Amino acid sequence: MALSPSFKLRQSQSLVMTPQLMQSIKLLQMTAGELEQFIEEALEKNPLLERSDADDCEGDTDLHAESGQETGKFDLSEQIPEEKADNDQDAFETFDSETLSNMFDGADEAVSLHNQTTDRSSGRDYSSDFIGMDNWDKPATKALAIGDVNFVETIADKTNLQDFVSEQIAFGFKHKNEHDIACYLACDLDEAGYFTGSVQKVAEEFSVPEALVLKVLKHLQQFDPPGIFATSLCECLSLQLERKNRLDPAISVILENLPLLAKRDFSMLSRLSGLDESEVVDILKEIRSLDPKPGTAYSTSMAVPVVPDVIVSVDQNGEFVVELNRALMPKLVIDRDYAVKIGKGDIDRSFISDCVQNANWLIKALDQRERTLITVSAEIVRHQQEFLRRGIAALKPLTLAMVAEAVHMHESTISRVTANKYIATPRGIFEMRSFFSAALQSTNGGEQYAADAVKQRIRDLIDGENADHILSDDTLVQLLKKENIDIARRTVAKYREVMNISSSVTRRREKKAKLVTTID
Repeated sequence: MALSPSFKLRQSQSLVMTPQLMQSIKLLQMTAGELEQFIEEALEKNPLLERSDADDCEGDTDLHAESGQETGKFDLSEQIPEEKADNDQDAFETFDSETLSNMFDGADEAVSLHNQTTDRSSGRDYSSDFIGMDNWDKPATKALAIGDVNFVETIADKTNLQDFVSEQIAFGFKHKNEHDIACYLACDLDEAGYFTGSVQKVAEEFSVPEALVLKVLKHLQQFDPPGIFATSLCECLSLQLERKNRLDPAISVILENLPLLAKRDFSMLSRLSGLDESEVVDILKEIRSLDPKPGTAYSTSMAVPVVPDVIVSVDQNGEFVVELNRALMPKLVIDRDYAVKIGKGDIDRSFISDCVQNANWLIKALDQRERTLITVSAEIVRHQQEFLRRGIAALKPLTLAMVAEAVHMHESTISRVTANKYIATPRGIFEMRSFFSAALQSTNGGEQYAADAVKQRIRDLIDGENADHILSDDTLVQLLKKENIDIARRTVAKYREVMNISSSVTRRREKKAKLVTTID
């Protein structure tokens, strides 16, 4: 059969998201810093947008309603009306054309996007180490705005590792050839202070014997900080002990067998070094006092300050009150006087119309982001009230699906709004996803237990053991089952490894060695 061109009419449906709709989803998961940068860019592009305090926003937008939730404050003693929760999720949950026309001017092209998610996360365990886990009873850190951190003063006077080493090289070598080789070797220092280059390649580059390059490298290893220019962890620790006149053949043997030291195999180390186990333990204590990464003290990398997005406080009645950190929630308004002024000029009216439309969309999208954030945060705090009062032992199982069902939103929305967000509470500042924890069943089929609470219980049991009775994983399983926690041995082993707790064999060796040292 011959092929021939033809015309056919076919009707089909497809899912489409407008650029504004895609941007609204991105807004939901932005961090405080990313949101600030996004708003700055919007202010530069749109001449009709301007920042304004809440008191100045009175006739410009309809963002400030009388509801406590809409003003960024949520009292947990109040219940969320189901109708209100349904309305608050509309912007991110049901993208029908009617909703979008109300929320975004000119967004009528969007169509329904039911069940189309990009970050579906049911079943995932978002449990992680809490910030300040050892400081449960300390008051929460005061909330700060991004602008409150003086980044210039933080790093202005700090000398980096390369500059510090270069200053020593300038006065440490008499011959130009050795000086040039030293500068070349310094370029192969990593942030930890280790030499990562190749002596052979440097020798070929300068057309000199390898012995000369090694001589320069050995001289560089005498520079500060102690341990600099080492090629391995063993050499780094040896250089530091040598600086203290503490390096002898027995200690060298121990350093050459660091894997045995990590396993606390003191009996084998004792045989190899000819020392008593108590002496090996003393050497271990001394090695722990050394710096395995001497170069990090001169690192100019700056820790990013944690600024909470949500603040939880306790009112006079002992109830938790959840509110947004207003320092991170900028209010934008449309400068209507300026819009009228430039509208009378020769500027293209379509440009003015686009600016007004985009400004209205951004203002309403930011308001919807705030409402979603405060609603989800309030539900998380409501579920984990006992944790905030009593500590990690009272942490309850919580999943994205549970929060989504409670606030009548989709799981993907909960996942986005909790990503990289922080909550300041009376117990400290926590990452929002730290409140999510997988569930473990009870032996009697009753109340479930949070995985993080079980981890803490395992840690407490191990901390309370003595040298005569070290708890194996099987013993821990039996003890937990007596407390109605149904857990498998492999799960105990996994939790123990996550918390960097050694096996029962290693702990027995270490406690035995400590006991010998105490007796001596």
